Amino acid sequence: MSITGDPEELAHARAGILQSLDRCRHGRHETNRCLECPDGLSEGNPYLKAGQKIGFDAHGDVLYVPGPEDFNDAGAWRTPPVDIVVCDDPVLSRVYRELNRLVAGYTYWWPSVICPAPNCPRFWIVHVCSPAGQMSWHIPPQDMDLFGHVRRVDTWEQDTHSTEEKYRRLESACAAVPEATA
Repeated sequence: MSITGDPEELAHARAGILQSLDRCRHGRHETNRCLECPDGLSEGNPYLKAGQKIGFDAHGDVLYVPGPEDFNDAGAWRTPPVDIVVCDDPVLSRVYRELNRLVAGYTYWWPSVICPAPNCPRFWIVHVCSPAGQMSWHIPPQDMDLFGHVRRVDTWEQDTHSTEEKYRRLESACAAVPEATA
């Protein structure tokens, strides 16, 4: 169906497309019941997830997919998510995954816990208690599989170290680890 000419008709057609972006493959909105989706609830659009970058507006500002409750709010499409995840960028996602593999390795050397990040929904914070002091890293949800062996807690007392201090502690702690013999 091609709509040309009448601006009002075109605006109405575009609004209809936007209203359908959150539908599952069975045509149900993300927050609605769908007997064909698991658990009887619509899984929504698997290609557009809340917080995902989808393009730019006429001014060059980034547009993000809002949560289903904000689909009708034009401002929500221009608001970066509070819990923005690097998975929008596949290169950064791979880089952070590599870093998090190293962090997961530290959790085998020294006592560690992981808890929800209080100011960053969906993220976790792994706290590693090394001989040189506490170190912590934010872990995105897609990397939690690397930390299945770490004890989960609701909260943890953080010593509010800076990033610079964290890496000084890491260097000091690693220097104290005996060298492996071949």
